[in-house]
Amino acid sequence: MFKIITGSLFIYIFKEASRKAYSNNRREDDFLKNVFKYFRFNLPHTDTSDDFLRELPLDELKH
Repeated sequence: MFKIITGSLFIYIFKEASRKAYSNNRREDDFLKNVFKYFRFNLPHTDTSDDFLRELPLDELKH
């Protein structure tokens, strides 16, 4: 769950205009290597993050 939420937040942290722009940028080898180097996990697909967050009850984010 942490990886999916963090991956979703990266869309905003990296100031991407859309999920598609974020998906295009995250396919770059240097980007993927740097994310793994600093965070030690691979980013989830943006559709996975979107589906997960749409189903996640807001109360779960408060914990």
